[in-house]
Amino acid sequence: PDLVQFYWDNVVSRGLATITALLDRGVENGEFRRTKVNDMPHLVIMPVVFSVVFRLLFEKQSLDTDELIETHVDLLLAHMKGEPA
Repeated sequence: PDLVQFYWDNVVSRGLATITALLDRGVENGEFRRTKVNDMPHLVIMPVVFSVVFRLLFEKQSLDTDELIETHVDLLLAHMKGEPA
């Protein structure tokens, strides 16, 4: 439990804060519109987490993680810019 808390305090929470700041700056600069993604920065990194879990559970199944992440980023950006996906 102490290691989990340490990792949260020193890695995960800082990463989420950085993503939140980046998204907020994009809104302030008019690059993005404010959406639920601003409140849930976890959505930005979920394809990476999913890929890790998928590979651990289904190591013999293929998953194009590059394509997954690229598609996810495209969808998020289109959503935040108010464009059709």
